[in-house]
Amino acid sequence: MDFLHFSLQLLCLLSITGFIISGDCCNKCAPGFYVVTQCSGEQQTICKLCPPGFFSDNHNLFDRCEKCRSCEQEYSQKCTPTTDVECSCGPGFLCSDNFCSKCEKFRCVSGERLNRTDVVINKFNNRTEYTYKCEPLCQNHEYYNEKDMVCMPRTLCSAHGFVERFAGNKTHNAICQSPEMQTLYMVVIAGFVLVMVTIALVLSYHSAKKIKKMKASQAMKVTTVESCPLSMEETIGPVETEHKEDSFG
Repeated sequence: MDFLHFSLQLLCLLSITGFIISGDCCNKCAPGFYVVTQCSGEQQTICKLCPPGFFSDNHNLFDRCEKCRSCEQEYSQKCTPTTDVECSCGPGFLCSDNFCSKCEKFRCVSGERLNRTDVVINKFNNRTEYTYKCEPLCQNHEYYNEKDMVCMPRTLCSAHGFVERFAGNKTHNAICQSPEMQTLYMVVIAGFVLVMVTIALVLSYHSAKKIKKMKASQAMKVTTVESCPLSMEETIGPVETEHKEDSFG
């Protein structure tokens, strides 16, 4: 009898759904439930379904369920009584860890590739933090051809007897030009600058001449007004008035 009782207890301990209390084999609560009343010799464990926003994903002896996480951007899986949420980031953003707790902007540009480094932060809940770094897709002497999606060597203009107009970058090849075209290009630029300077000088000259002519015209009008002679009455009027006053006196 003792051996049988011991064997049953051992099987209960080895089971993921059972546990021993006061020598009795009691049931654990199933995933999605939590313990309301512990089992006793008279009754088995009483469990209750996790409320909305909470979950339990294993057989358990807990008196409450775990709270589901909240996502910063998008939910790829909603919270259920047996599962926590799964978060994700929208287009153009990257997860900061394996739970997508936060989202950071994707900053790599064309001609670069993303390199991710994983760092374990918490072994208990298996949280791993991500750090990102943008690295060139091609080597220093190469450029990334977006159309064919391959790295190609940049043209070395001097090796072909050409003059380099553009050195090239991560996404564009170098632009070369023949020495004759370079000379013609410089002559055209110099001619354009000369024409623009000439036009500016001509306009300045005509503007100055016009201003000078306007000032001379205004000065002539003032001189004409000042040189206008007085009439006979305006000249002798005051003298005659004085003689009349003397005769009455």
